[in-house]
Amino acid sequence: MKIVITGGPCSGKTTIINELKKRGYFTMEETARKIIIENIYSKNLNIENEALNFELNVYQKQIEKEKDLDKADDVYPHIVFLDRGCIDVRAYCQHLIGHIPKEIMNVKVKRYDAVIVLDRLPLIDDGLRRKTKEDAEIIHQQILQEYVNAGYTPIIIPIMSIKERLKNILEIINKIEHQTGYGLIIEKNPIEIV
Repeated sequence: MKIVITGGPCSGKTTIINELKKRGYFTMEETARKIIIENIYSKNLNIENEALNFELNVYQKQIEKEKDLDKADDVYPHIVFLDRGCIDVRAYCQHLIGHIPKEIMNVKVKRYDAVIVLDRLPLIDDGLRRKTKEDAEIIHQQILQEYVNAGYTPIIIPIMSIKERLKNILEIINKIEHQTGYGLIIEKNPIEIV
């Protein structure tokens, strides 16, 4: 089962992924963040000037990582939590370059068993983010819309403590596991957990 944890910049995705990892769950780190960190130290990347190439690179590396998961189903545990999915790249392309390249539109639509969207927290500058509060909100809404457009029913987790968010996520996963075929019934409206 592949579960995407997503949301706009500064929504707590990486914190939740790290907490899940501490609790023994298998996780996949955010591809874009890894590329940014590697390139910031080598000074090779200017995201604003090279947005299309950057997003294509993120997309290709994300797909490769997910294919590795698919090939090794017997090696990885039953549940894998992903810090973002490849559909997130669509939202970033819309925001940064104004359209979604055909290479990215061709993504296999039903890749994930569930998509969990974390509501945004206050924007914090971690040295990697180059977004305003307004940009972050626009990207958050675009991410949500792209998953809906791709046929998913995003499950929205509101702002609450890390412990409460984890509890809600694990309860959701438990419910999904007990459904036939491990999948959610696809609806076109996000489900909000309150």
